[in-house]
Amino acid sequence: MAETRLVAELLPDLTTDLPGCTEADMLAELEWAARELCKRSRCWRKRASIAVEAGAASVGLDTAACGGRVLIAELAEIDGAAVRESFPDLAWGLVRDDEGCQSIEFDAAPVSEDGEDWTLTVDLTLAPGRGGDVAAWIVTDFGEAIQAGARARLKRQKDKPYTDYRGADLAEAEWRRGVAEAACAGAQAARRERE
Repeated sequence: MAETRLVAELLPDLTTDLPGCTEADMLAELEWAARELCKRSRCWRKRASIAVEAGAASVGLDTAACGGRVLIAELAEIDGAAVRESFPDLAWGLVRDDEGCQSIEFDAAPVSEDGEDWTLTVDLTLAPGRGGDVAAWIVTDFGEAIQAGARARLKRQKDKPYTDYRGADLAEAEWRRGVAEAACAGAQAARRERE
């Protein structure tokens, strides 16, 4: 699995700019900003191959194996055959249970019950899960954008010692630039993976 870092590592730079803001509030906004950056930009992508038992109509997506919480799952291949061409009528969905565990559920097993075990290859778009674990390169490359997103939301809070609407607007602009840069990086990474 790729190296991960905690979004909480970005806290020290926020504390000087937000006097009187609690660490819990800053951390919550950092985690929100990291999730939103990943969701809006689709920058954190991964192709995963999962071994599946014969006849299974459900495939668990282990957060530890995937690296984060799955936002989007796109079926790519079943046993090496492209899903769109070989299984055009396959009905499925991404499901999350009450405990937060995720799986891909099929209306019917895509490979017959009397068949052999099969391999599902999926293209995943990820976001930080509980605890704020994220791919290390996201904190390195987009940490300032994540901080800006958190700063913008916190500075817009009414009647706080750190309320600063002008500062919030500037941080929002920096946040949007970071999301756009992350989207470009995500698109380039996806293109390279398909080649």
